[in-house]
Amino acid sequence: MSKLKIMLLVIMVAGLAMLTGCEGRLESDLQVNDDLSGTRVYTLTAKKSDLRTGFFDDGSKVINEIKNGTPKELSFRDRSSGDQAVLEFTLDFTDLDDYEEKIDALIVAGGDLAPADAVVYEMPESPFASGMLYQENFKMDAPMKWLENLLIEKTALSESNRKDIFGEKVSSYDIKGISGSGMTIDINDIEYYSLDEIDIYTIANGDGTFDRKIEVRIPNEAMEKNRVPITKFLEANEGGKIFGEWKTSGTKTVYCLSAEKLTAEELDGFMRGFYGKDSGTYFEYSVTSAWKYRSNYNELAKNAAGFFYSMGGVKETVDLSLYTGGNSETLKSTYFVFRSNSAVGKLTLDNGYSMDVSSIGDNKFSANGYSEFFSQDAPVYSLEYAYSNGIHADSADVELSVKRNGDVKRTVTVHFTAEISEDEISDVKKEVESYLEGILPEDDSRASIKLKSIKADDTGFSIEVVSESKGGDKVGEDELWQGAFGANNEIYVTSSTQAILPLAATVCMNESFDLNSFSDGTIDRVTYTVKGVIPEGGEQYVMTYSDFDSTQPINVFITGKSSGISVIAGDVLGVFTLIVLAFAVWAVTSFILGLPYRRTHR
Repeated sequence: MSKLKIMLLVIMVAGLAMLTGCEGRLESDLQVNDDLSGTRVYTLTAKKSDLRTGFFDDGSKVINEIKNGTPKELSFRDRSSGDQAVLEFTLDFTDLDDYEEKIDALIVAGGDLAPADAVVYEMPESPFASGMLYQENFKMDAPMKWLENLLIEKTALSESNRKDIFGEKVSSYDIKGISGSGMTIDINDIEYYSLDEIDIYTIANGDGTFDRKIEVRIPNEAMEKNRVPITKFLEANEGGKIFGEWKTSGTKTVYCLSAEKLTAEELDGFMRGFYGKDSGTYFEYSVTSAWKYRSNYNELAKNAAGFFYSMGGVKETVDLSLYTGGNSETLKSTYFVFRSNSAVGKLTLDNGYSMDVSSIGDNKFSANGYSEFFSQDAPVYSLEYAYSNGIHADSADVELSVKRNGDVKRTVTVHFTAEISEDEISDVKKEVESYLEGILPEDDSRASIKLKSIKADDTGFSIEVVSESKGGDKVGEDELWQGAFGANNEIYVTSSTQAILPLAATVCMNESFDLNSFSDGTIDRVTYTVKGVIPEGGEQYVMTYSDFDSTQPINVFITGKSSGISVIAGDVLGVFTLIVLAFAVWAVTSFILGLPYRRTHR
């Protein structure tokens, strides 16, 4: 390029502010790629023919000033041609965080303060959301104010000419395929495909493995909008021990993932895949957690059978953020534990707020044996809890003795198919005895419930629990079992005290007895015997159940006769009646036997 051309170019750039009937044109073109890298190119353009010539004696000096004054965030290129003066400045960035840092630096270089959030963006990479939120909180020319300042400083232009340097402004953008124009960029076209609920089910097996089931409920409308990516993402977990199944339920499409007998490490990998995470620990077995919440468990369970169970612990992080696409209002998650794995622990939300959680109490049981641990709207939370490994009871014998006056004695013998050492027997016996002593009021010593024995054998161990209550006790027989084992029991004994012969008095016994505390579902054999009442058939009431569902109580209603003189002990009217009858029999007998003797000696 000749010396004259260089001089003309420099003069054009430096004299933009002195255009006659013309303004400089500043263009901006922002390009953001799918990986969030990209460029922003600023171009300053003017016509040489509109410039006053001869303003500088040495035009190359201004070009050098621009090169030397360009901030390090930009690269400078002179693209002037013919009658057009074209100066190009390019900002390259690796991602949007890098872009925001460089924009902040350019704004500061122009003498202004960088905005608090120069760039705000949300681009959900989720099959359950699409679109983009992208906002720039600055005007397109703000990062180029430094150039205005430089031209004014180096070319002796006055401040009054500033408005003409970038007199015309044009801005365009293409951000991940979304194109438009504007002095500020504001894109908000995110669409969330609402999920109703994600339910997580957990079974802790006695061998240290875990079963897990996850159900994702998706409205059919959302499924139709994004069926292919949703299906592809959810089915990516299938294979090996993990099985997937689709089904439709009314207006919902339900996807169920399930796996059995997973180690804690395998379950952790399963959950990473489900959450869409490449690294991190999301599920682990924790002995520390078991002991941390063991006392809370026994206190809440109010169930002496809990002392026979073994305890385990879990630490888990739930991260469903991918399923919300950034909008947590689209999802509710519910965590269930298996009924025999009743759990107690602490839930901590992503914001640090924590709360105690428990599956013990008035929680609803689902049809397949699970109970609700908690339900949460937050997509990210951590969980730590202790759980019980319910023991299978292969047999149970319930023997109930009732009397007309309301006295009740019950003996329950349960055999468990689980190993127990002599040391454990001693410890458990002490714990249970101490616990049972604490459920009775101090002012009522007549009612009692005791662990009579606990014995180990070749196939497991058995316990024998005996309860007694007298008619009129402040604590009834059903209350003893409610306090000791959390059993939802009821028992009513009524009798007719108007009978002339108390041995023939009618006794009515109505009870509902709960064995739920003693087994994790079914009990192979249950024998239930009632003594003290002779039904109309004339034989003692005995009922044997096979594969007894211990989640359902035994319900018995018996009407019959008193079965022996012992049943009227304490029945004042009955005893008085017997005395009167005995005296009457003696008097009549004496009279008859004594009559001939008196006649002989008259």
